[in-house]
Amino acid sequence: MSSVALLLGWVVISSAPASPVDDDASAATELPIGGVAPLQGGASAPSAPASTIPVDAAEPLDRPVSSDASPASSSIPITGTRPLPQVPERIEPPPDPKSTRMVRQDVMLGPVWRVRPVDTMVTTGATLGHEHGLSGTVHAGMILASDRRQVQAFDFPFGVGAVYRARLGHRSVYGSVGLTAGLLVHRARTVLGVTHRVDPDLRLPLRFDWTISAATGLSLAFVPGYSVRERSYLRRGAPVWSRSAVRLGLVIGLHWDIVQRRARPRRQVDRRRGGER
Repeated sequence: MSSVALLLGWVVISSAPASPVDDDASAATELPIGGVAPLQGGASAPSAPASTIPVDAAEPLDRPVSSDASPASSSIPITGTRPLPQVPERIEPPPDPKSTRMVRQDVMLGPVWRVRPVDTMVTTGATLGHEHGLSGTVHAGMILASDRRQVQAFDFPFGVGAVYRARLGHRSVYGSVGLTAGLLVHRARTVLGVTHRVDPDLRLPLRFDWTISAATGLSLAFVPGYSVRERSYLRRGAPVWSRSAVRLGLVIGLHWDIVQRRARPRRQVDRRRGGER
């Protein structure tokens, strides 16, 4: 039995392949002092990516957004809020001429015909009422006689009345016709002294007004008048100055307007619902 065991051991030893022994390789496989062999082989392992976590182990909140992410996905909606509804813009309607009150004051100058001679007339007045409709009016003026060599005469007409005024279209052009009643004060200086006379006076003004700016414009008026009686002065039986009771005036000038529109009820806008209440 001992010889058989020896024979089997010799066969096993002789069949094992002989491995060459390299001094350098044996030197490379020496264990470190701690007794632990390194795990990496001949090929170097891939390096791990640098960590984005700071030293104090707190992760930053501003993470980089990937380039393929859409802007809608990156925006964070604010819960509990919504945008305010847009309030429609209010467009003020144009003022109603029949309900808008206006005071118009004017100063006008022009010639006045009393049959034969042509005199100069200066007049001023004011109307109070609606832009379109019936208005009250007051006027005062002065008529300066042209022939003043022997009689220096002045006439001062003034009176009150009513005017119907209409606005022509959407432009600030007005036409009016009126009737006034008042007095005409006549003053004359002659060789005998100063004379004063007072006569009733009627006027039928027909005028056109064009408001150029917000409150100023041009006015043109044709003003017929009637002062009941004629005026004349004689010298040695011959008339040296006379005026007819009927006169026709054509004057042009400027006017100023003070417009007062009707107060409108204030509308409160509910911004939450975007409507009116």
